[in-house]
Amino acid sequence: MSYRCARCGSRKSLTLSFFFLCNDCATKLTTEAFDNNKPVFEELQVKGYCYLCGKYTDVKLRQWPLCEDCSRVVHSYPIGIVAQECVLKWLREKITGIRFELTDPITLRPYSKNRKDKESQPDITGYDDKGNKILVIEVKSGHSSIDKMKSFQLDISDCEDILKYVEKERVATYIFHVQVTEVFEPPTMYFKCAGIWWTDIFELSKNFQRKVKRRIDRGKMAAHYNPRCFKPVESFTDEIKSGRYKDLTDRLKSEILSSLCGQSSE
Repeated sequence: MSYRCARCGSRKSLTLSFFFLCNDCATKLTTEAFDNNKPVFEELQVKGYCYLCGKYTDVKLRQWPLCEDCSRVVHSYPIGIVAQECVLKWLREKITGIRFELTDPITLRPYSKNRKDKESQPDITGYDDKGNKILVIEVKSGHSSIDKMKSFQLDISDCEDILKYVEKERVATYIFHVQVTEVFEPPTMYFKCAGIWWTDIFELSKNFQRKVKRRIDRGKMAAHYNPRCFKPVESFTDEIKSGRYKDLTDRLKSEILSSLCGQSSE
């Protein structure tokens, strides 16, 4: 039998990807990400952690044929979800006087040749008591701690998206990195937050190092930054209490940040 990628329809570089999923998440993947392509295998029910939502419940092994790129996208969903939820939870618990909302949640999406089919939005937006936007946060995630990184990477497409809403909103803009690690509970697993760090948009730009073509993800370009521009998340409370985020907003209103890849602001 000839198989195609359940997400994009390609026959190239197929692997039989497997996930332990609860029934609700299996349905979500099928209808929202896989164009209603049902799993080619669906057996072995156990009590464990759902790969997508992370809940401990009845899960079943499901398999779909996926190409290398789509497999990477689908496996990134739970990591991104955990990262966003972890940052939002920390902000709401530690910072008062600002209402934080998730404005670009991770969603399951079908394959699209045109990735620009939705407007660029920050992951998290902070509002004052009058409902005015006063800061925005982009959340990035990975397996590594900032302390262990030789460089922090951003896809050039992510840099472009960030600059778009910086230009549109002109409010304090921050980048948070979340270390997300796996917890194994054989035969299942789940993801958890192991650390959070932050920097602002100007510090990130100032610490640009180089552009490099990635060996994965179809050779897309990535920007590398000195990870020392990031600070532990605990210090972000002082950023807010001191009002430095207001200074950052004033700077963004008076300067044009033309690039995150080495060009200075004007």
